[in-house]
Amino acid sequence: MMVSNSGMSVKRLSIKVGDEVAIHFTAKLENGRVAETTRGKKPQRYEIGAGTLLPGLEEALIGLRRGDRKKVKVPPEKGFGKRNEGLIEEVPKSIFKQGQKLSRGMLVELQCRDGDRCLASVRSVKKNSVVVDMNHPYAGRTLSFDVEIVNVRTASS
Repeated sequence: MMVSNSGMSVKRLSIKVGDEVAIHFTAKLENGRVAETTRGKKPQRYEIGAGTLLPGLEEALIGLRRGDRKKVKVPPEKGFGKRNEGLIEEVPKSIFKQGQKLSRGMLVELQCRDGDRCLASVRSVKKNSVVVDMNHPYAGRTLSFDVEIVNVRTASS
């Protein structure tokens, strides 16, 4: 329980599925490099259970309350998944705009087999083809999150 400015008791709500949470986080790679952070920006809002958060991070938030801070390690299986070597393909250079400069590490947008657009990383550029990797850049990596719960809104409010 917390006491509000009016002197009334206010219950701090525990996060559960269906709640909307506002969080600040810093995500780091195994080597300590910051992959992403919301610090210095507006907190990010998510609905718990909507599938918009990494499963490992979402599981760790359940039961926390506004003001709580937590360090969370998210393995690939509960993060961006394991790397799939089947997502590395050699594609004809002709699918890219004529004259487009392609270089190793560059992100490009491709049309996937299912018709959707997807991002890929250029692994190598050959004379008539390009090797692209359609794995998420953090696939196969364990991420460490420092999370702060800024706000919790219950599904019923």
